[in-house]
Amino acid sequence: MINKHLLITALTAVLSLAQAASAAPYSPPPNDPFQPLIEDIDKNIAPLTTPSPTVTIKGNQGETTKTITGGSEVIKDVRYWAPPGGEQLTNNVCIRHVTFKSAPVYKDGKYHDDTVVYAMVAMPADAAPGKKLPGLLILHGGGQFAQWAPQQWLVGQWAAAGYVVLTCDLPGIASPAFADAGSGTWRSLPYGSTPNFTVTPDIKASWLYTAEATALKAFALLKTQPEVDPSKIGIVGVSWGGYSTIMLCGMLGDRVAAGFSTYGSGFYDEDSAFKFFINPATSGFMFKNDPAGFEQWKNQGISQWLTYLDAGRRAGGIKSHFYLAASANDHFFRPPAVVKTLSAITNAASLNFQFSPNSQPDPKDTDPAHDIGFYCIKSSHNILTPGGNVVPPTFSRTLMGRGLPIESVYFDYHLKGIGAPLSTIQLTGTPKPDAQNNLDIHFAVTADPAVKLDTPKLYYSIHTPTDTWEKRNWINLDAAVKITGTQGKTHTYSTALPASIATQNVDWYLLVSDNRGDWATTVSTLVYNTGESQH
Repeated sequence: MINKHLLITALTAVLSLAQAASAAPYSPPPNDPFQPLIEDIDKNIAPLTTPSPTVTIKGNQGETTKTITGGSEVIKDVRYWAPPGGEQLTNNVCIRHVTFKSAPVYKDGKYHDDTVVYAMVAMPADAAPGKKLPGLLILHGGGQFAQWAPQQWLVGQWAAAGYVVLTCDLPGIASPAFADAGSGTWRSLPYGSTPNFTVTPDIKASWLYTAEATALKAFALLKTQPEVDPSKIGIVGVSWGGYSTIMLCGMLGDRVAAGFSTYGSGFYDEDSAFKFFINPATSGFMFKNDPAGFEQWKNQGISQWLTYLDAGRRAGGIKSHFYLAASANDHFFRPPAVVKTLSAITNAASLNFQFSPNSQPDPKDTDPAHDIGFYCIKSSHNILTPGGNVVPPTFSRTLMGRGLPIESVYFDYHLKGIGAPLSTIQLTGTPKPDAQNNLDIHFAVTADPAVKLDTPKLYYSIHTPTDTWEKRNWINLDAAVKITGTQGKTHTYSTALPASIATQNVDWYLLVSDNRGDWATTVSTLVYNTGESQH
């Protein structure tokens, strides 16, 4: 028999997360080391840039694919896809290749004030004189770098579509071996070995501080471009860049118009691939010959790191429109950490998100082409829903847009006023067992009349002690979803988890996609759990 009291208590605990968070207004941490950089942004103080005389654009193995001399280039007839009609257009794009000085890095017992990073600034080459354009800051993922050929392709796509775009290397996150347009001590340690989880001698010793300080300087540089409308700036990032997107949007508040985090989250201490760095029981490996340092890390350092460098603790400062695209099977940023991050975003102008099901890699997939690029379908970093990086057969657009196709729809709406807003899906009450112990679920979807809704889906996954999140199997119960009414833009539905499922320790959520001609978007609810504890 189902324990109704336990079930309702567990579900109510999750549903009240956002309500509890909204009861406490967000305040930035005291003595915030990033505050001087934020004040520079408000004063329109940007880092000085130097043209890069020679830049080599590199492939996935660091091989040179292109060499640019003279500090700038014009790329003719860049093809891009434009929502909402889905037509393919072309535009000429101008790209400037520059470097700027960023924050020092800490190594060998001292700070090295020699950090120089490379950046690309791109825009339509034929933009009307004096016309202000929306700006977009693109933050790369772990092990990537601004000279990477796919990164330049992405920048060109957004610029061709009418944006002023900036991307740059992020020390501590970038692959320094390939980022040879920059210079300094930050390039002396390979990716994955940088001291990101440290606060000794202070928080600025973490190379993640240098990464986020660099991102803030890049935002200042983008904002002060004469072609940019400073009220229409967006930030987008993938993986570690998704983490950075949450960090920056949280620190910058309403200075950002829209943010889009793909695969990123905060609350690493909740459940993530990085939890063992900040868990007192598992982080001792970082202090092999320094027991005193380990004691300091356990007693004070972890708390200090979480206060200043955990994106979840910054999420309450997000005031922009915000979207978080998560994989329900992500190895790095797992659903419990993502749910807690989303629950902390209580001040955003709007909040959309999704958990893409069954996005774990296929062990039978041997296609090497699937092992490269921004969205690698041989990793758990995957959005397999309509509007994601792998397009279902029923979705007619076969080429990826500017990043995830949904990103194009999202930013064009929020920064250009083109198209329709994203749909929303949410529970309309606490799910409760019926007389047969099925879990009754009622929810509503709000959608613009211009879009065509697919039937919402109910996904569930039974939790077992041996399952990791990336190996979980999500089962679709969409046949159980029934529409119960429509009023204006809002459609109401009911569904149920059968008692045979609901009585187990099961995670579940609701997801809905819409069709916009040759475009599509997907949103979901949080992931809920019927067991005694939340994973």
